[in-house]
Amino acid sequence: MPRFYGEVAEYRTYLNPGKINSPSTYMALISLYDKDVKQVAQLRFYSPASGSVDNPPNDTPYGYFIFSHHIDEYPNFIDLLRNEKPVYIAFNGTNQGYLSTSREPIGEEEL
Repeated sequence: MPRFYGEVAEYRTYLNPGKINSPSTYMALISLYDKDVKQVAQLRFYSPASGSVDNPPNDTPYGYFIFSHHIDEYPNFIDLLRNEKPVYIAFNGTNQGYLSTSREPIGEEEL
């Protein structure tokens, strides 16, 4: 059972393209918010050379979770957030988290 499970109501994205030569700094960031506009997660995207992508999802003292990914995965997350609704986020409180959609009929066309 996830420690946190909720719908993502809004997102904001930040690009930091000059950081490819600084592997410990993220190159892109997506902040996820719930219906009350409370930040629930940050998705951080790092250079493939970064060791930061190996960090498991973790809690922060600010009340949101951080998930680390390779920059190559950024388009997949943006696509999901732009084209699917609803989108949910789950975090088990230790080292696993995910984004998901609700069930959809096969072949459903998005508007």
